[in-house]
Amino acid sequence: MGFVPFSAGVAICPAHNRVPTIASLAIGALLSKADLSLLQPSLTAGELPGTLNHFDILLRLQARRARSAAAEL
Repeated sequence: MGFVPFSAGVAICPAHNRVPTIASLAIGALLSKADLSLLQPSLTAGELPGTLNHFDILLRLQARRARSAAAEL
């Protein structure tokens, strides 16, 4: 049997249903203040592979610049 992160049965993690929600909220909060761009591999819609090694993906996370109140009007 492989690794079971939240276990099962009597020893199950009591927060196993909350972890995906909290992680999604944390990622959403992070991405709402930043721009994410793909650096590697460079892919176009016509070149998408059948499988993709997620260890080869390189992303850039860059903070968004604050907009002034005058720019929003």
